[in-house]
Amino acid sequence: MTKSIRALLATTAGITACVLAYYATAWLMHTLLLWMSGDPTIFQQVYSDLDGIVFLVLRLAVGLYIGFVAFRMGWNYLGKFGIPGLLAPYSEEVGEKPISIKVYVNGEDETGQLSRLEVFAHKVSASKLMAFYWGDESAELLIRGKDGLYLHLLKHGKSPYEVDNASSEPRIVVRVRTRQKLLHSLESVYGEQPTYVVQEGKPIAYFKMALDYVGSQTESLGMLVCNGKKGLMESIFLKQPKAAPATRPSTDAAAPEHA
Repeated sequence: MTKSIRALLATTAGITACVLAYYATAWLMHTLLLWMSGDPTIFQQVYSDLDGIVFLVLRLAVGLYIGFVAFRMGWNYLGKFGIPGLLAPYSEEVGEKPISIKVYVNGEDETGQLSRLEVFAHKVSASKLMAFYWGDESAELLIRGKDGLYLHLLKHGKSPYEVDNASSEPRIVVRVRTRQKLLHSLESVYGEQPTYVVQEGKPIAYFKMALDYVGSQTESLGMLVCNGKKGLMESIFLKQPKAAPATRPSTDAAAPEHA
């Protein structure tokens, strides 16, 4: 079942329930008030304005509420069970599901205390993130965030600032910028593997990569953090595509520092 079919069926259920509730409310109110009056003549005298604007608004309100509830129930039911014998349950393509991606740097908070500051936060589709993570050394990914910020991820060869123990280990360059100005230029810390962290008791997983400012050669000054549902995160960072290089992040069951 596709997303459009699921939406169409759930909407049909909602509209049908809305119309039925609209007319059912009129019948129920008429029956209830007739019973309360005890006599058709008294009913006509007391409730002669039953079809007035107030009653109409009440019927509309009940109809819309029941219609919304029916839509939500239909949406959830179709997502789990589909239509037995006719349509399989809805399943969104993994590649279209969003993954949260954030960049942190060390700095000072409003009180002047040392703190890890969030300098970029947005979501990216799983397929784009997977293509970048498992891509070759020319892979790159540009993410447009809020307030005119951009996150530019690039793969390069070993950092030119690392002269000892030369290695072919690729580095990830992380740039946070606006259209006109580069705000932060970081890269993955040489020799430090990214970690895959599972949040205990919850179906959430985190991918964490230590970052440092380009050329600083100091301890980690930043971090790239991706998080999403555990199964989706595993499909991106742990399930290596056939043509991808044989590298994986280390795993850890501890809770992450950042959400």
